[in-house]
Amino acid sequence: MKWANSRVKDVSPIKSFSDHSLRDCKYLFALLNSIEPRAINWEYVSAGENEEQIENNAKYALSVARRIGATIFCVWEDIRDVKPKMIMTILAALKKVAEEGPAPRKKSLEEAGTTTPKATTTTTFSSGSKTTTTTTASQPKTEVAAHNTEPKITMSSALKARAAMFK
Repeated sequence: MKWANSRVKDVSPIKSFSDHSLRDCKYLFALLNSIEPRAINWEYVSAGENEEQIENNAKYALSVARRIGATIFCVWEDIRDVKPKMIMTILAALKKVAEEGPAPRKKSLEEAGTTTPKATTTTTFSSGSKTTTTTTASQPKTEVAAHNTEPKITMSSALKARAAMFK
């Protein structure tokens, strides 16, 4: 809290993590602005005078915190309700970003140049033509016949049972 109060100049410092002045997010926006001034579009920040403005400010503050690289574990209601432990986690995450920079972004499978590993591969023969069945972790079961270039997508029995539950 001492760290955050030392960075915030435009609004009054907070006395505790349960300080009710945190509710309108003006303090959080001032802190975010001190870490990365370009991250906030001030047209989206409101006065925080009614419940709708408080909700919008809290959602936008969390969005900006995530955008600058903070790992946020709370939801906007935690700010509105001024939950001290959740406010502390926000300030701790912002301190980490300010001191160490944003967390490194994880590469997607495509960026890393890898594909989803195959779970099983089964080869079957039916009526003289070879059919290969391949199941991967993230794709549906696909059957490709040796003489056919169009893949035929089928559902596994577990997926059929799950789909039947919603009918």
